[in-house]
Amino acid sequence: GVMLMVMFPVSGRVADHVPAHIPIMAGLLFFAAGALLMSGADVNTAFWSVAIFTMVGRFGMALIMPPLVSSALKTLPPEDLSRGSGALNFIRQLGGSCGINILVIWMEQRTQLYNDVLTATQTPANTASVEWLARVRELMNAGGVPEALHQSGALHYLGSVVEAQAGTLGFQDGFIFIAGVFICALIPTWILKRAR
Repeated sequence: GVMLMVMFPVSGRVADHVPAHIPIMAGLLFFAAGALLMSGADVNTAFWSVAIFTMVGRFGMALIMPPLVSSALKTLPPEDLSRGSGALNFIRQLGGSCGINILVIWMEQRTQLYNDVLTATQTPANTASVEWLARVRELMNAGGVPEALHQSGALHYLGSVVEAQAGTLGFQDGFIFIAGVFICALIPTWILKRAR
């Protein structure tokens, strides 16, 4: 939010002095770069790394919005500006809502896929999982958990770990999807340049 607040006036100034497609394309690339950086994040990623990745994306968003709005409204006669602004805001809100729904569906499907794939690998032949379960049972024993609960408790914990890992991979795919959408948006931006 702070990055947007700081950058909007600067981006508006830039939009007044350069063709609109230049800051829009730069913003799309920055936002895609931020999303790609976020696609590598997981539970071990430091807070400040996530903050920097987010700031890269927000910097890109700040470059996109003022020239996009300006180029959309500058062709309208003054008497149509209020209707044009309302239509632009409606389309922007509708696009954002549809985009979020598509992203949620994509991430849910990817998370389920990863959950199924990771669960299928948890067999007695998987020596890493067998050793991990043995260590968890040792920790439960050291913690005073009754022996009758060791196996079921360790398996429950393994299921939670698999679910968390599937969720992480699903979110990472979601950020890759976002980056792809913003890279694809370079095409209509290039057309905007040619239409000028």
